[in-house]
Amino acid sequence: LKYFPLPGGDLATSEIWRGAFSLLMQNNLLKEALKQGIFKNVPAKKMEIVTKMINSNLNSPLTSSMGRLFDAVAFLTGVRENAEYEAHAPMEFESFFVRKPRNFYKFGIERSNGEVLVNPAPVVEEILIDRLNKKGLRLMSEKFHLSVFEMLKETFFILRKDLSVSTFALSGGVFQNRVLREMCSEFEKFGFKVFFNKKLPPNDACISLGQAWCCAKKMGFVPIPPAKIFKNRL
Repeated sequence: LKYFPLPGGDLATSEIWRGAFSLLMQNNLLKEALKQGIFKNVPAKKMEIVTKMINSNLNSPLTSSMGRLFDAVAFLTGVRENAEYEAHAPMEFESFFVRKPRNFYKFGIERSNGEVLVNPAPVVEEILIDRLNKKGLRLMSEKFHLSVFEMLKETFFILRKDLSVSTFALSGGVFQNRVLREMCSEFEKFGFKVFFNKKLPPNDACISLGQAWCCAKKMGFVPIPPAKIFKNRL
């Protein structure tokens, strides 16, 4: 994903409005969102501080996390303003999905030297339009989930054409999303082979496991697969 600042760093995983505020600000959509009253329950002083943080690049690391995008979208569609635990808002957002819709939001996709950059700005803009037109959470959830799948599909076709790659690993906390996983199971009919986590979770737990495996290798232990090292603990 195209990077955007995350004011407050990890604080933005609980105060999910921060990521949405930053994404809107980066793409000149903040004024419209404020006009719609989307941030009406966020104290003006907090928004002022976050604006200064982003403008001065203070404690605002760049992120390309799909999880943070899900947080931002969940806020923008009206699910909630703050999260009590990791992925709280995205899980609630997922719960509104009933069936695949006819239409979906369109990500911007740019190609450069075999790489693909995905810009969420057009999606965010369309969500603001749907919110203004009082579209329900169910429809916005359905359209957004399908948009992520369609973005992945378009990306896969690009990479297959440019790099002759047809095999992909789909991991990260976002692939704990049941709706998205079920959609992605359709990739085989397009000639793609996809891998999902099976013995290990797709979220941050695997980061710790990978770190432990790298440490073991550097210390001279036999670099056997991580799943076997930890098989008694999984």
